[in-house]
Amino acid sequence: MEREEIKRIIEALLFVSDKPLSADTLQDVIKGVESTEVRTMIEEMNTEYGSTGRAFRVKEIAGGFQMLTEPIYSQ
Repeated sequence: MEREEIKRIIEALLFVSDKPLSADTLQDVIKGVESTEVRTMIEEMNTEYGSTGRAFRVKEIAGGFQMLTEPIYSQ
């Protein structure tokens, strides 16, 4: 599976989840990807979000990762 496709899967899983997902949980769902690689991809995703001016980021919270709105847009 291509790296960009894996990032899209991570993004989709985080988007639909109502709770933080751990790197291990994401690794279990996406076969063949190590949890360290999941973390690296999330960092890459956040860099991409920042460079394109997105209103959200993936944050590590409560033992997992969750998509959160940037504070400036929370209201």
